Amino acid sequence: MQHFPYLLRQSHDTVSDEDWQAYTDASGEHPNVLASRVVFFPTYIKPRFLQLLVMLRPRSLAILAHIIAISSSVKNCWIIARTPFREINAIHEYLGPEWSQYTEWPMDLVRHMSDKA
Repeated sequence: MQHFPYLLRQSHDTVSDEDWQAYTDASGEHPNVLASRVVFFPTYIKPRFLQLLVMLRPRSLAILAHIIAISSSVKNCWIIARTPFREINAIHEYLGPEWSQYTEWPMDLVRHMSDKA
């Protein structure tokens, strides 16, 4: 089941099958599972998705923003603190207006969590 399906709505004609599978795998985790895995994210994600992140592919960054946003609910953990807000804001600004519809939910969530702190 895809929990962020709108991240996968665009036609993937220009995306290789391997890349598309990496995007699909990374965005398919249940949010509760993602929240428990945020700290260990680099250890469970497939190598191809990490390569896509290193290449700064917009869809991979948008998926990462969603995963980071989930960690914002863990506000009392010193290692997380305001990191989700900073990182998602940086991703949002890097991707620009063309991808803002895909970073809107993470931005809203971290703003909301930041207001609660």
